[in-house]
Amino acid sequence: MMDYGICSYTVVQFCGYLLQLLPLLFLFYVPYSQELLRFPKRRILLCLSVFYVIMSALSAVFLSVQVWQGADVTAVRWAANILFLTDIVVGTVVYFNSFRVKAGGTVFFYTVVLEYGIILYILNEIWTRFVPAVSENFAPYDITTLLVYAVCTAVTYPAIYRSLIRFKARNLWEISRRNLRMITICAIIIVLLTMVALQMEVGLRGLHSSMTEKIYESILLGCILLANVISYVIYFFCMVLEQERERMASRASAYEMQYASVREGMDRERRMHHNLRHHFRTLGVLAADGQNEELQEYIRGYIKELVDFELRKVSGNPVIDSVLSYYIQQAEEEKINVTCDIQVRGDYLFDIKDMTVLIGNAMENALKASAGCAEGAGYIRFVMKQYRQSILIKIENKVCPGNIIGNPERKRTERSYGLDSIELIAEKYEGSMEAWQEGDVFILRVVLNMPDRREKGSDKG
Repeated sequence: MMDYGICSYTVVQFCGYLLQLLPLLFLFYVPYSQELLRFPKRRILLCLSVFYVIMSALSAVFLSVQVWQGADVTAVRWAANILFLTDIVVGTVVYFNSFRVKAGGTVFFYTVVLEYGIILYILNEIWTRFVPAVSENFAPYDITTLLVYAVCTAVTYPAIYRSLIRFKARNLWEISRRNLRMITICAIIIVLLTMVALQMEVGLRGLHSSMTEKIYESILLGCILLANVISYVIYFFCMVLEQERERMASRASAYEMQYASVREGMDRERRMHHNLRHHFRTLGVLAADGQNEELQEYIRGYIKELVDFELRKVSGNPVIDSVLSYYIQQAEEEKINVTCDIQVRGDYLFDIKDMTVLIGNAMENALKASAGCAEGAGYIRFVMKQYRQSILIKIENKVCPGNIIGNPERKRTERSYGLDSIELIAEKYEGSMEAWQEGDVFILRVVLNMPDRREKGSDKG
């Protein structure tokens, strides 16, 4: 090579190293927030970027010296691969030692980014099967290789970056350790098998060179690429499903605890009514014996207990009172004003579990939306009316800045669990659910057609 050729070769190799290394570097830390890192993310990226720029320059100069001294292409490629592997090892060591605490999914997302680099390599290999190199002496990178890497990175990088941002927002690595470990092991195996397959393909390439065989090799590489992409798509969907399953299990557990609390409240009310005659008997005994001080003390204690109990009674219906009182207490702790207008029969036999799910989800959404408002600004208005066998429930609540309630216009599979559960209960009773937002007010309206089970029981008799 002439001096001009050596300079061009050095620049091309320098750019080739950077095109392969820098995109991977900036993807490694996308899924993680600053709280998980030992050092500021910008400082880590800046230091590694400077290191890779220096290493790329030194590697390019070293390869140029090898070419100047007459080394063959194979030796140059081996030297280039060793230098590239050194860069990857250094980046890997820094990556796994840059976390302050043990974060889930570090190995998995590392393999995802590494696999992305392999995919870019495969795309380049497919392209170079049919486009001859500008110069055989330009190894491992030439002008064609740089263009392919640049175009492929520009096309695919935004999609993979947005995907990792999305996984960061959803915290998809927060699934069970067993499932995350299984997915990670499978991802590592895929990377290793892909690397072995690529090595075999390199060996086959040296045996044949006809156009038909190049087409077959390109199809093989394309199949490997698509299989890898599909595998990771499946893994990501499995992570989403696993996270949703765990959330549903957690929500079901919470409802079981709430249901137990409701049952306890109803049992407490029954015990109070049952103990009423015992209270009167005790009052009679104290009055007959002339124990006025004891009588007054007993009456004061009973009145206090009765007042506390009456404060928990919102509608007179034990099921509605038990469910609502739980959330009214939470609202009071958050300084959210709750007003209730309930007109239902006190002896109406509501299904406890269904009312727990329906009212519980509605009030949870209202509490979340009203949380964080200025003191006195948050409010919830709960209206429940009964018209024969129809029940109308309407809830209005303040939506404070920054708070979001699940979008009711989305498909059921894309909405929040709260609105989904409410709609399922409404459909169970051949009713309907409507939800919309007017300015900073969210409105939920549910209509239920609920035959009175008590009346059904009397009809059977």
